[in-house]
Amino acid sequence: MTKNRWTYFLLLAACFLICLSGCQKDQVGTDGGLSVYSSADSVEFDQVFTTQIQPTQSVKLLNGSQQDIQINNIRLAGGETSPFKINVNGQAGTNFNTLSLAKQDSLYVFITISLPEHNSDEPFLVKDSIEYQYGDKTGKIILHAVGMNAYFLSGGTISSDTTWTDERPIVVNDNITVATTATLHINPGTKVFTRAGKSIRVNGRIQAQGAADKAHQILLTGSRLDKPYNNMPGSWQGLSFGPDSKNNILSYVHIKNAVNAIADTSKSISAFDVNHQTAVTLEECVIMQSAKEALLFSHSNAIINNCLIYNSGIGIRAMGGKYTLNYLTMAGYSNDYIYHTNPLLYLADHDGKGVGDPLTIMATNCIITGDNEPLDEIFLDNKNSDFTLIFKNSLIKATTLPPLGSFKDCLLNVDPAFISIDNLRATYNFQLLNVSPAIGAGIPVNGISKDILNRQRSEATPTIGCYEFKEAATN
Repeated sequence: MTKNRWTYFLLLAACFLICLSGCQKDQVGTDGGLSVYSSADSVEFDQVFTTQIQPTQSVKLLNGSQQDIQINNIRLAGGETSPFKINVNGQAGTNFNTLSLAKQDSLYVFITISLPEHNSDEPFLVKDSIEYQYGDKTGKIILHAVGMNAYFLSGGTISSDTTWTDERPIVVNDNITVATTATLHINPGTKVFTRAGKSIRVNGRIQAQGAADKAHQILLTGSRLDKPYNNMPGSWQGLSFGPDSKNNILSYVHIKNAVNAIADTSKSISAFDVNHQTAVTLEECVIMQSAKEALLFSHSNAIINNCLIYNSGIGIRAMGGKYTLNYLTMAGYSNDYIYHTNPLLYLADHDGKGVGDPLTIMATNCIITGDNEPLDEIFLDNKNSDFTLIFKNSLIKATTLPPLGSFKDCLLNVDPAFISIDNLRATYNFQLLNVSPAIGAGIPVNGISKDILNRQRSEATPTIGCYEFKEAATN
């Protein structure tokens, strides 16, 4: 696993150096005031699954002069055997001759790639180039891609205990259901990419247990790896749990770009005992950019420890049931991919269909905050006043707290002082600056001695949120 990741990063570094070698527009040359240049001097396909056709990219050749120019030749250097394919002004091929380019005009070159299966489990680098000639001048556009073999799953039912490993990425092409008699084990370091509109349904059990170091964290996300779709909320449906599913454990799992990252909404009020049965336990997980709810529960029992949930339509919607939150950081910020317009924590004492269902939530050492100034981040959908709400030592953005709850030693409407919030670039570091009021404001929680990065917490005065404060902390 470590070797695979190291190889991948070396290949990315090689691609970066290629880009650096020609990051300016490729000026072919000038003769008597005539010039041709390309809009980009390299085209990169960052991660490409073998046997899968990739989305098309394009570059333009531009005539920057005041006269018509004849381009003698445009060709794909690798010819017919190249995994790259090009199309010039609507015509597919590998070699194009005598193309007229009017003054101040341009022509498009479209590029895609389809890689055959490779003989290695490790990522591999593929390169080619587009060469073009004008007069006695030549220009070149570098093409490069990082290829990856993958295991492609066509969907269906997992009827017996099954283990997904990190040997290769796993691409889920259709809906998968884990039968009631089966357990799906996901090993540390495994990456699972699921097609748009498809989901993983767990009627049995899932055990996805990674580790703190990045190479051994588990990733569940959509299968589009090209920009901007690799950051697009709603790129796949997410994980859902059936009425009899319980004792599911996810640790060090990153769930990205789902519709609902986790949905457990089908349990019967009469059959599932929320006081004695745990449906889902999340520990040291990161859930980001869910189009709707990151966590959607109805009459469930979930334990959420040391987790980070950010930039989703709603962080947690719980309609009846029992929920324990310890050291949770839940944040909502608006960027080009998602807008923070709904409260992060939506609590209801009914099942959403008119049937009453008591709700119990116990939250300790949690940060619940966002950038929508008028918005209180806790909302009660109160039909029967059947709530047990206990919040201790938590930082909450709310002007008006729910009247039915107990809020002890909580910090209201204060800035948690995250290290970095960059909505323009959609990059975030939710660790804390040394001025944060959350530092030392927590209370010990039995059984939790470390943070999301596996760092030791203060025994007496831990930091609120999923990150224990450490000087010069970095992700």
